[in-house]
Amino acid sequence: LTKLVHPSLGVKIGGLAAMLLTALFIVGIYSFFQIRAVGNEINVIVGTDLTISSKLSSVERLITRRRDLTTEMAQYRAQNRLDKVEEAVQETGSASGSTEPEIVAIQQLIVDPETGEPTARYSQLHALLATLMTQDRKIAENTALLGAELQQIDDYNRVSATQFLSTVITETDSIEQTLVQVDEQMLVLIEESAASVQSKQRTAITATSIVGLVALLAGAIASVLLVRRLTRSVRVVSAKAREMRSVVGTDEFVHQDIPVISSDEIGELASVFNEMSANLERNIEVRRRYEGELAEARDEAMRANQAKSYFLANMSHELRTPLNAIIGYSEMLEEEAQELEQDSLIPDLKRINQAGQHLLTLITGVLDLSKIEAGLMDVFVEDFDLNKEVGEVLGVVHPLMKKNSNRLESQIAPGLGVMRADTTKVRQILINLLSNAAKFTSDGVVQLVTDSYRDTGEEWIRFKVIDSGIGMTPEQLERVFIEFTQADSSISREYEGTGLGLTISKQFCMLMGGDITVESTPGKGSVFTVCLPRDTEKYVPAEMLSSN
Repeated sequence: LTKLVHPSLGVKIGGLAAMLLTALFIVGIYSFFQIRAVGNEINVIVGTDLTISSKLSSVERLITRRRDLTTEMAQYRAQNRLDKVEEAVQETGSASGSTEPEIVAIQQLIVDPETGEPTARYSQLHALLATLMTQDRKIAENTALLGAELQQIDDYNRVSATQFLSTVITETDSIEQTLVQVDEQMLVLIEESAASVQSKQRTAITATSIVGLVALLAGAIASVLLVRRLTRSVRVVSAKAREMRSVVGTDEFVHQDIPVISSDEIGELASVFNEMSANLERNIEVRRRYEGELAEARDEAMRANQAKSYFLANMSHELRTPLNAIIGYSEMLEEEAQELEQDSLIPDLKRINQAGQHLLTLITGVLDLSKIEAGLMDVFVEDFDLNKEVGEVLGVVHPLMKKNSNRLESQIAPGLGVMRADTTKVRQILINLLSNAAKFTSDGVVQLVTDSYRDTGEEWIRFKVIDSGIGMTPEQLERVFIEFTQADSSISREYEGTGLGLTISKQFCMLMGGDITVESTPGKGSVFTVCLPRDTEKYVPAEMLSSN
């Protein structure tokens, strides 16, 4: 009972199909009976005409045969062949006896069995057949008299036979004229039958087409109504889904139940959608709470990081001053120990100086990174000769290459000209990259390739540092520019360092509108590429740009 009251979607679709099939079946049945009725009517008309034509042909053959026999009787009588005359008379009588039944049979075909009157279609043919029958009877009577006279042998009877023969011939000509009229009438009837058949065929086709169109239109209307009924719930769900999509992820989303108006698949879909919407609302509430907590934590972390950066940036002088004093006193003590010839103290004083220099480098890196994060890093833009600056950098890093027995090579494009940038930062970028290459390469080659190129209407300077060192894996490449990080812990233990050099170099490049990229193969070396615009001033943030 539930399925009958609330049929499922499959049952509804099956009902739609049954409805369409029923419409097609009705069209087929109507077409069958329509064509059958037309066919029966056509068969009656055509069959009657064909039967009449066939019997008329028999009548014509009998009349023609009778006339020929009459002529033969006259010839046999002239030859005094009375036996032949008697045979001809018998055949003539037989022919005359067969003609009238044929005419009567035709008349029976064209009269209405209930009224006994000829149908309107065959009225003229019926009148011609009556005339034909009258004429046939006269010919039969005169033929019989002719036969009787031809059996006499005296001259008087011969004259009478001649008169009878002339009368038969005359009447035969008349009946032939009547037969011609009958044939003409039959031709008219046959033409009318053909026209009637074509008209009825056209009428049947038109009626069938109209019924088919009406049935299809009714099926289409029923289909549209049923489909709208079936899809009404789906449209409600779809509209609600579009509304939800437009507001999901915002503060405007509010769960609203879709009315469940049936217990079929569509109703089940609406119920599931309501559950999903309710769960989504709960998830959004949870997400909003978590987002609020995360935003507070993020803001707190950013404030703490900014405070740390400001602190470190402002502590630059306080940290460097005592460290510079330690380095300066260690150098003074080393000189004094040399003057006093206290050679045993010199190695310890050198270690103090080296430790101080190393600590100064670390502090400088941390302070530079803090300044960049705090937005306090100054960029001093000036014009400088690229060839001269690159040459000085090579001179600075040359002693570092000898430490691991590396060979330093350079390919500097001639006439690089003047570059407008922060000289100190460009120098620090190149020194960081070359010192890294020297540190991670042993008994190898380190190359510095410098050239210029144009891209998107801008002229760029490109520096490539190529080494044949240990290289890096794809996983190590992903971490190479992260602060305080080297490729992995084993490299940190073996090669030391804080991992700030590449991070600071990349930050300096980005400050001046450029970037650093790296390509590396484990065991075959690395290629670091620095690209900087020739004029970096327009890329530097205004708050960091300094004219000093």
